[in-house]
Amino acid sequence: VTVALPATMAAKTALYLTVRKENLTNTSLAEKLNCDEKEIRRLLDPHFNSKIPRIEEALHKLGQRLEIGFSSI
Repeated sequence: VTVALPATMAAKTALYLTVRKENLTNTSLAEKLNCDEKEIRRLLDPHFNSKIPRIEEALHKLGQRLEIGFSSI
């Protein structure tokens, strides 16, 4: 089933699913990204307006690539 999401929400979902698949904690991801754990909480928070490049960087550190597409309505 395909579901349309705003780009930021789709990126956050991809990050969340990758973090869970890899059994990572917020702290271990923060260490990989060399940042504070609070930033990881914000990256995963659907209500916080994170920047896509930062989410993309986190995904890259986890061996993933973010791809965004579009289609006609």
